[in-house]
Amino acid sequence: METFKAFLDYFTLDEWKIISAVVAVILWVAGKLTDRYYRRKRQKIRADFERRLRAEGKTPPPDIPFPPE
Repeated sequence: METFKAFLDYFTLDEWKIISAVVAVILWVAGKLTDRYYRRKRQKIRADFERRLRAEGKTPPPDIPFPPE
């Protein structure tokens, strides 16, 4: 526990504010990149689903956001 307290005391209050702001920006960017990755993945799944339905001669419904599992 003393090591942890020593670590906290190593930085000043202003340095902790800067560290928290930088960490907040990093987490925000990571969240945006994650959202983008999964959005593209869903789009690819949707396109494959529509392509498979069209190959079977069916029209994909426009209101289904994901293919049924």
